[in-house]
Amino acid sequence: MLNLRTVDLNLLTVFEAVYEERNMTRAAERLAMTQPAVSNAVARLRSVVGDELFVAGRRGAAVTPIAEHLYPKVKAALDAIRDGLGETRDFVPSESDRRFAVGALYGPGVSFGRAFAAWLKRDAPRLSWTWLALDGRDAGVAALRDGRLDFLLDHARPSARDLQGTELFTDELVVVAAGHHPRIGTSLSRRQFLTERHAVHRSLRYPGNLPQIEEALGHQTLDVALEVREPIELPIAVSGTDFIAVANRRLVAPWVKLLGLKVLPTPFRASPFKAYLIWHGSRRRDAGHRWVREGTVRLAASHA
Repeated sequence: MLNLRTVDLNLLTVFEAVYEERNMTRAAERLAMTQPAVSNAVARLRSVVGDELFVAGRRGAAVTPIAEHLYPKVKAALDAIRDGLGETRDFVPSESDRRFAVGALYGPGVSFGRAFAAWLKRDAPRLSWTWLALDGRDAGVAALRDGRLDFLLDHARPSARDLQGTELFTDELVVVAAGHHPRIGTSLSRRQFLTERHAVHRSLRYPGNLPQIEEALGHQTLDVALEVREPIELPIAVSGTDFIAVANRRLVAPWVKLLGLKVLPTPFRASPFKAYLIWHGSRRRDAGHRWVREGTVRLAASHA
């Protein structure tokens, strides 16, 4: 077993920063160190581990499988130490430079994102955020449990006992089309919906909204003219075309005036759905974490 008395534990905070930033220079700025000092610390930790932790990549420091294995354990240990020493209990928003990581399985909309950024800039300007792309709910839950995520935005209420969550939004699906669409006025029938050409979102990571729409239509097939990788692209995809798309109302709202869009109810049954802010139960006593989640809930209520 490794004798911890022979290891400089400050190396672990450097490892955490380089792993999260994927860049030696940004990690140095975050830690108020020089870049050579960070590189030296990584080299020292490499000698302790006995294997490479990072390798040069096109965009900075690429992580190795050893680093992937170590990070959740190091992160969990450092968070436990921070909590025990009172860093999170004596949280001062205007002074804290903590970093929070968020994963999103549901996009709450550009308008809320702007309000969220404005709130933090005003009340906690030194906080920083990492937004992580996820490969599904299981990946998000695993990241909450091993400390890689502080929060998860999802449209499903958490069911696991070790997770906690609170409702942020109620949202609904709508049909969006260009304001000058040649065939669509103020209403849209089911028959016309099926004859129009559609823009949908689908990527390598997500099946997108097409299966949900076709199921609601009794498994009738849509005429798909365009596929985009992310939901945020749908309002842009229909502007200036005669395509139509189904999207979240909150996602569409900021683009209506800007792009001259029209928004109509779906001609099929689409029940409203919730969006939740989710976190791991181990964070319940973390004052900084609590400040962020309570503020996020208040902000969401003011933008209902």
